[in-house]
Amino acid sequence: GVVRETGSICKMMDQFLPGGVTISDQLRALFMNEEESEQAGLFTEDEKDEFLYHVMWRLLAGGAMCQYEDDFTLYKNAVRGVYKDFVSVTRNSEGQIQAVSDVYHVQSLGSDQCQLFGRPD
Repeated sequence: GVVRETGSICKMMDQFLPGGVTISDQLRALFMNEEESEQAGLFTEDEKDEFLYHVMWRLLAGGAMCQYEDDFTLYKNAVRGVYKDFVSVTRNSEGQIQAVSDVYHVQSLGSDQCQLFGRPD
């Protein structure tokens, strides 16, 4: 598993990625090194295209100097807050909730020399 019933994130042996990033739990492995994760395939390609997935990935990624949390609830609440700040919703004529915000995934500034994010998705 990735997260225990108590909300505790399952730990693992450290994996070291380029850029000084250390993966020491199953949740970060699932998002940052999925092809080698024990949970590979947990998300579909459509789910990986969702904005919510990308918010979680960015918050989990942190960096070499990031203080990581052991409790999933803290990540869940942070992701929920960021998502609510960026996405507006309304009810359509059928009464269903519908997102009305546009979300863009900018990967570069038009040059192969200037990639903004290191992950090729």
